[in-house]
Amino acid sequence: MTPLRPRTAGTALAFVLVFACAGDPRPSRAATPDSLLRDLSTDRPDLTESPYTVDAGHVQLEMDLVAYARDEAGGARAESWAVAPVNVKLGLTRSADLQVIVETHRRDRLTDVATGARSEARGVGDVTVRLKRNLWGNDGGGTAAALMPFVKVPTANDRVGNGAVEGGLIAPLAVSLPSGFGLGIMGEADWLEDADRDGHHFEWVGTATVGRDVAGPLGAFVEIAAGARPAREGDAIVTLDLGVTAGLTPNAQMDAGILLGVSDAADDRAFFLGLSLRR
Repeated sequence: MTPLRPRTAGTALAFVLVFACAGDPRPSRAATPDSLLRDLSTDRPDLTESPYTVDAGHVQLEMDLVAYARDEAGGARAESWAVAPVNVKLGLTRSADLQVIVETHRRDRLTDVATGARSEARGVGDVTVRLKRNLWGNDGGGTAAALMPFVKVPTANDRVGNGAVEGGLIAPLAVSLPSGFGLGIMGEADWLEDADRDGHHFEWVGTATVGRDVAGPLGAFVEIAAGARPAREGDAIVTLDLGVTAGLTPNAQMDAGILLGVSDAADDRAFFLGLSLRR
C-alpha cells in the first residue's frame, strides 16, 4: 500500500473543510449570541466523541490537566505522562467546528522490573487537525450524529512519535434514553503507519458509553471501548472506562476518570484529570 504523503494529507484536509461547510441548511458564520448558546458539550472525558459542535464564532478549550498510563508485561513496566494536552475548537458554522489537538508535553518511560534499568523519551507530541460536521440533532431531538475526519501532522521527535502522517474518520451518535440517561456510540476508522514503517494499515475502534446526571452539576459515565487491528500489528485493545464530570459554570466543566485494561494489549490502567472552557 502507498503511504499517505503530507501533500495528499493536505489535499484531503482541504476536501473535508469544504465538506464541513457545504450543504449546511443554515450556514450562518456570524457569532452566536451568548443568550442563544447551546448547552456545553465536550468530546471528553470519555473516549466516545460528541456529535454536537461548538457554536459559530465561539472557542472551546478541552484539556487533560494531567494524564498517566501504566502497563506491565514481559518483565517491563511502561509508563507515560501527558501534561496539558489541549484540543482547541473553533465554531465555524451552526453545524461545523474546526479542532486542533496539541500534545504539549509527553514523557514515556520503560523500566526493566528485574534490574531497574530505565529508558526515557520526552518532548512535544504530534498535532491533529479535525473537522466535525453535525448531520442532525445539533439543536435538539432524541438523537444526534456527526462525521469527523482528521489528519495527524508529525511534529513530535523520533523518540516520542513515529514521524508519519496519519488520518481517519470518526462517526459519533448520541441517543437520549429514559430516566435521564444518555447513550453514546462511536465508530472510527484509522489509517496508520505499520510498525515496521513499510506502509499503512487500517485500525478500527468502537465505543459505547452511558452517562447520567447524578446530583446537581455532577454527572457520571461508564464506557466500553475496543480497537481491532491486523494480527501483524498486535492484539485487540479493550478498556473499561469510568469517570465523573462537574459543571462549574455554563461554560466550564471539570472531569476525572480511570481506564482499566480488559485485554492484555491494553494499558493496565490510566488516570486523567481534565478541564473544559468555552468563550
